[in-house]
Amino acid sequence: LVQGQIAGGLAGLLAAVRLRLGVIDPIAGDEAVPLFERFYAGGANSVRGYARRHIGTLVDGDPLGGRSLVEMSAELRRTIVGDLGGAIFVDAGQVGLHGDALPFDDLQVGTGVGLRYRSPVGPIRVDLGIPLDRPAGDAPAVARLRAAGAIPFARTNMPDLGLRWHTDSSLHGVTRNP
Repeated sequence: LVQGQIAGGLAGLLAAVRLRLGVIDPIAGDEAVPLFERFYAGGANSVRGYARRHIGTLVDGDPLGGRSLVEMSAELRRTIVGDLGGAIFVDAGQVGLHGDALPFDDLQVGTGVGLRYRSPVGPIRVDLGIPLDRPAGDAPAVARLRAAGAIPFARTNMPDLGLRWHTDSSLHGVTRNP
């Protein structure tokens, strides 16, 4: 998996781009790749506007995952007032069943707008993504809330025992990161 991102600003605008490419090719004689090791695309941190993991092959509405992945995103951000900002974005991605080629030929594209709030405990974002090629049965637009931050436990001479967390409404929960 190769991943990169870059951001830069000019005249009050911040532009950010992200690219993620991946290929899975088993080295041993076993050609099967377990479901939990496959690539998936779609959702709040992937291609916004599509349901979580719903880009690529679906079997009875469930994602099959794949051996190759392409994801890219471009976002333009601007402060509206104080700690509140806005964004417009376009995302694209695809998952391929085979690891012999990256699936650039059938990219699924989502676009949308978002709000960003710099809270005291970390950034909070709300995005409304619209798939440009909506799969049958999926919603015409997908809204996601994402929050991330750090809450310090101690303000004494003790070492920092901060709880670092993120929550994503598409994941339905809070996880603890080391």
